Amino acid sequence: DKLVSASVLTGRELHQNLLTTRLVETSVITPRLRRIMRQVASEFGRKVSFGIDGESLKLDRYLLQRMTAPIEHILRNAVFHGIELPDERLALGKSAEGGILLEVEREDTEVVFRISDDGRGLDRDKIRAKAIDQGLIAVGEQVSDQEVYKLILRSGFTTVAEVNQVAGRGVGMDVVNSEIKALGGSLLIDSAAGAGSEFTVRLPFTMAANPVLFVTIQKQQYALPLGGIQGLTRLTADAVKQHLGKVDSPLMVGEQPYTLHYLGDVLGYPNRAELREGDMHVVIYMHIGGNYIAWLADAINGRHEVVLQSLGGLFKACHFYSAATVTSDGDVIMVPDMLSLTEKVMAEPPAEVVAFEGEQVGAAIRHEHPHILIVDDSITVRKVTEKLLIKENFVVETAKDGLEALEKLSEFEADLVLLDIEMPRMDGFEVLSAVRNESKWQGLPVIMISSRTAEKHLLHAKELGANDFLGKPYQNQDLLAHIFKHLSDFDRLESASEELTL
Repeated sequence: DKLVSASVLTGRELHQNLLTTRLVETSVITPRLRRIMRQVASEFGRKVSFGIDGESLKLDRYLLQRMTAPIEHILRNAVFHGIELPDERLALGKSAEGGILLEVEREDTEVVFRISDDGRGLDRDKIRAKAIDQGLIAVGEQVSDQEVYKLILRSGFTTVAEVNQVAGRGVGMDVVNSEIKALGGSLLIDSAAGAGSEFTVRLPFTMAANPVLFVTIQKQQYALPLGGIQGLTRLTADAVKQHLGKVDSPLMVGEQPYTLHYLGDVLGYPNRAELREGDMHVVIYMHIGGNYIAWLADAINGRHEVVLQSLGGLFKACHFYSAATVTSDGDVIMVPDMLSLTEKVMAEPPAEVVAFEGEQVGAAIRHEHPHILIVDDSITVRKVTEKLLIKENFVVETAKDGLEALEKLSEFEADLVLLDIEMPRMDGFEVLSAVRNESKWQGLPVIMISSRTAEKHLLHAKELGANDFLGKPYQNQDLLAHIFKHLSDFDRLESASEELTL
C-alpha cells in the first residue's frame, strides 16, 4: 500500500512539474500587441490608450501562442470599428483619446481574456439590416441583441463598404471564433451604443489536461467542461416534471433561480428519458454567459482529465460542439459548446425553433417507413431535404407549390408534411387551411418551415392548426429532431389506441 501511495504521489508531482514547465507569463506577447496597436491607430488616425491587466499571469505556452492571433484581430477591430476619430469623440463629449483594455485573469479551471473599449459600440441596426439583405433573418423577426452580435462571427459577413487591411472582406471574426472553439473555449460579445463593446473569451487553463465531467445522454457519452459548473444534485421524477422547461417555475438554489432543461433536447435527441417514480434524476447547475441554468442528464460518469482535440474544418457547421476527446479505449467523446446550448434554450423566443404549446394530436403512423411530403418552391430546398430524409429511411414525395401539394396528398399517404409559407399559386397558409378542413387530414402532423418567423406568422400558423414551426435557416439535426418528435408522439398514440380497443 505504501508503495502504491508513493507511486501515485510521484506521478502527481511529475504531472504538476510538467504542467509548470509549460507555463509562461502573458507579458511575453504584450510588446507585440502594443506595437500592433500603435501601428493600427496611426494608420487610421485614431488616438488610443491601450492598457493590459494581468501581464504577470502564467498561462499554458501552447494556448498563449494559439490565442495571440485572435487577440490581435479583436484589438484591430476595436481600433477600426470601435474607437471614433478624435474630432468625433470630442463632438460626443468624450476625450479625444479612446481607451482599449485587455484583461487576462484566471477563474477556477478557466483563463479569461476580456477586451473592452469605450468607442461607438456595435451598430445593432446596421448589422440587422445587413443580415436581412443576406436573408439571415426576416423583416420583423424578433432577434435578441446577443443573436444580432453573433452574426459578425459568420463567414463573409461585414458591414464595411470599403475593403482595407483590417476590415471589409468578411473574414476574420469567423476564424477567431473557430480558433477559440478549437481550443475548447467560448466567445461572448456585449455592446452598448455609444459606450463601447466587450469581447470575453473563456478557455481551459491548460491544454495539457482539461478537467471535464462525463455525462450520459441517450446512451451516448459527452464531456462537459467544468468551467461554469456550480454544483450537482438529484431530483425526484415529480420535481423534474414540475420544473422541466418551465421558465415560470425555476429551480431555486438559495435565492438564485435556475431554469431546468434536458440536455438531450438541445443536442437533437428525438425522445426524452423516461421519468419513473422512485428514481432520482441527475441535474447539473451552471452559470454561463450571464445565465443560470440547470441541465438534466441521464447519468454522470465522474470527473476526468482529458486532452481536447480540434474538430477541424469538416465540423465547422456544428455550432453546438467545441471540441472532442479520445478515451484510452479509443472512443471519441464530443465536447458540447455549453455557451451556445445555453443561448439556444434561453432565447426569447428561440431563434431556430419555435414549438407550440398544446400541440395537436394527430393520426397514427400508417407505414413501417414513414412517408413525408416536402412542399417548397425552391428546388434546392426540396432536393437537399429529400436527400437528408432518404438517408434516414423515410419515403419522400415533393411538391413545388400549394396546389401540387394538395394533389400529392390525395394520392400519397403522408405521415407528416413539411410546408413552406411563401409559394406561387397557393401559399402554405392556404394549404394548411385546406388540410385542416378535410376530416381525413385533420390529424396529419404539419411542420411549417419559413424564414418569416415574426410573431404574427407564428400565431397565424398556430391558429390554422400547424403542429410546429421551424425557422430558416435551420440545422439538419433540428429538422430531424422535430420530425422524430412528432412521429414518435403519434406512434405512442397508436399503441394507446390499440390497448383501449382490446
